[in-house]
Amino acid sequence: MNVFNFEAITKVRLPPSHSGCLQSGVSGDETLHANRAALKDCHLRPQRPVDVSTPDLSTTLLGEQFSSPVGLAPVCSQNVFHRDAEAAVARAAKSQNHLQILSIQTKTPPDKVNEARGKPDWFQLCESNVFYRAQQRIKRAEEAGCPVPGVTVEPVGQRVPETRGILRRSDTRNCAMCHGGTMLQEKARFLPMYRDFDLTGVTNPMDPEMIWDKLGRLRDTTSMKVVVKGLLSGQDAAIAVRRGFDGIVVSNHGGRADEAGLVVIDALPEVIREVNGAVPVIVDSGFRRGADIVKALCMGADAVCVGRLYIRGLAVFGQKGVERVLQLLDAETMVMMRQTGANRREEPVP
Repeated sequence: MNVFNFEAITKVRLPPSHSGCLQSGVSGDETLHANRAALKDCHLRPQRPVDVSTPDLSTTLLGEQFSSPVGLAPVCSQNVFHRDAEAAVARAAKSQNHLQILSIQTKTPPDKVNEARGKPDWFQLCESNVFYRAQQRIKRAEEAGCPVPGVTVEPVGQRVPETRGILRRSDTRNCAMCHGGTMLQEKARFLPMYRDFDLTGVTNPMDPEMIWDKLGRLRDTTSMKVVVKGLLSGQDAAIAVRRGFDGIVVSNHGGRADEAGLVVIDALPEVIREVNGAVPVIVDSGFRRGADIVKALCMGADAVCVGRLYIRGLAVFGQKGVERVLQLLDAETMVMMRQTGANRREEPVP
């Protein structure tokens, strides 16, 4: 009936550690829960009577048209939830023409995902503390045909996912079979985007010294359009536009980046105001219902991405589960758009 049904099933079906990954934020999960609370406190104003007989959910992002403003955010290691992993998600995205952003920690090689998708996917990029390695990864994404890399900037420090840690203690499996060695050793062993790379000098997959100049250097190494993911202030959004980046994702990593407590639906209006239509603005973190999505669209977002929702669908039913999540969100979004008196995302309120 709704996306929350998948959550209940995954808590039973998945091993505790993997279920914990989907439930956990960081520390006490305050930002995770604040995302939802803020969306519930934001309300839509119905407009009636208005002709809403020709609804159209389509949106255009950096020259590419999608059938819906609902996109699939990057989520790592999808093979732990379903054997078909990112390829199943790609087929689901293809079936309904939704945006898919592939995680840098994909277990399925980008070319295989693109083959399943039928066209190249957008790609998430994290800059390590060794700049040359980040250049290598962005080159590998470009060689795979990815048109847009989204450089993730939000999780720059040590994170403590307490909920996941608590559930992991109740997991009776031998986790060392998959999780052996350091984080970087695991990446080099299991992840296509790290494979065959010399990780000498790499101490952190997210550069704690990341500054705008470094991001600019990274952008200048590619002809792809580069989006910055993880901004939460109008000031940072204005800098991104001024420095020539091609898009912005307003995100607090689904409550998994920090415990600052700033939620995306509160940060979105000032970002929209500063960007002023210069580049597309996408938002993620905490969106669960079509009404949530329409709230972001009303504020001026071009698209809304979800992460945990489609992974829960994947975990339970594979490709069909992802398709069902997208169908539910699209149906709810269309209903709420009509309630606000709009046939299309960009349609002004009468």
